[in-house]
Amino acid sequence: MADRFGGKWLFGGSILLSSVIAILTPAAAAVHIYVLIMLRVLSGLGEGVKIPAMHSLIARWSAPKYRTSVVCITFVGTNFGIILGMLLTGVLCDYGFAGGWPSAFYIFGAVGCVWSLAWFLLCYNSPFTHPRMSTVERNYWATVIDTTDLAIHLPTPWLKILTCVPVWALAVALFANNWGYYTMATCLPLYMHDILGLDITFRSWHHWL
Repeated sequence: MADRFGGKWLFGGSILLSSVIAILTPAAAAVHIYVLIMLRVLSGLGEGVKIPAMHSLIARWSAPKYRTSVVCITFVGTNFGIILGMLLTGVLCDYGFAGGWPSAFYIFGAVGCVWSLAWFLLCYNSPFTHPRMSTVERNYWATVIDTTDLAIHLPTPWLKILTCVPVWALAVALFANNWGYYTMATCLPLYMHDILGLDITFRSWHHWL
């Protein structure tokens, strides 16, 4: 989908959907637990297209010799965002508006919506579709990126993919990796509070350090 319709729309749409769901989360929690679960599932499905869309964009916006570095920096940014988000969320839960914890969903959701609008206005699927790129820049990208493979849209062999043992092995491995990673990331604040005795806004950190 990213190659056929453009990574710009899938990636930006994923962030926008997650941001809108974040804003709706406090209201969903007040309505019923099943409504909250439904929103979280919808958010997860939307987030599922984000990484493939990122790779589609990276293939078109990075020179092959720098591609590994670009991918590393991009995915390190994800972990940095989780760390920063945890710190800010702790402060918002204690000092935020709307009862504390809902303010985290409102603020992060609003920032995501504004970011998405800027993304849709400023981002393009490839250097060759960017209307404000100079001829010199366009010629540079034409020399460093092989557009032949990127322009080919072969039919997707769904049956072969779904019956391929290595594909399923990778899917299971990725599922296990993500399950452990996100369980640890989600439960880390609970561990720091219950086991290490740290409060949510780090007022007691100096005693622990």
